[in-house]
Amino acid sequence: MKVNAILTGQDFGGKLKVNKSARLVFNPQWEAIGSISKKWLFDLNGEKIARYRGKDDDGVFKYVALKGDGEGNKALYLFDGEKLRSNEGGILGTAEYGTRVGGALIPLVFTALALVAIIILLSLTGQPTKTPVLVIREDDFGVWGAEQEINVFDGALCPGSNGAYKFEIENPTDADMEYKVAVTDGNDWGGNSPVMFRLKMNNVYVVGDGENWKKAEELALAGLQFPSASKQGFTLEWSWPYESGQDEYDTAIGQMGGVYNLTISITAEIVELPEILNV
Repeated sequence: MKVNAILTGQDFGGKLKVNKSARLVFNPQWEAIGSISKKWLFDLNGEKIARYRGKDDDGVFKYVALKGDGEGNKALYLFDGEKLRSNEGGILGTAEYGTRVGGALIPLVFTALALVAIIILLSLTGQPTKTPVLVIREDDFGVWGAEQEINVFDGALCPGSNGAYKFEIENPTDADMEYKVAVTDGNDWGGNSPVMFRLKMNNVYVVGDGENWKKAEELALAGLQFPSASKQGFTLEWSWPYESGQDEYDTAIGQMGGVYNLTISITAEIVELPEILNV
């Protein structure tokens, strides 16, 4: 993420720090200049530089600098809940939406997302028609429907955030199946999504690994064998790094708010295993 030390000066340590109760403030060039909370204005180091001192006649919040200039005059900053201005009225920056809790921005950035579980019906030659059945469970909220919204990001997707979503697929039938798992990013990032993923199956990485993250479109598994009366556990891990290399998305999109559309598709079909001959 690009930064501008206009509020910090030469004392910037080189690493952006944001207090959990504060909102990042970006200048018109989408560079972070500091952060702001109900009581304090912070610099890029996360240090307090101005304190809330009430409202003016128009209801705008006033923040007075903790330190004065050489003549003892203290700067005054004005904040209307969105724009941070100097006392002269010039716009210094715009605060991101929402409130930061535990380092994650909630709830007005990206929430989650639609899931589609697709079951393919297959009539096997020489056998009565069988219908494949999959039971897909979320850790905390029970069984998925055939098509429903689920909360993968837990309402906390923003630059610098990460998390994981666990689900389980069960084959409760007496038939063996073959199935596919795919993830589709429905957002128009122009091929440069700042959000990266990796996928575990039964606690082992099957897409990505401990050091490498993948784009959503790379999350595809096919030809997975699913024995009868068995279960498979999945963990979808996601990350939106501060330093993703996509600064224009990290800042502009991080302030937009809206819905992040991600589709998890699970497709299954009953398979006819070859007959084992005793010869």
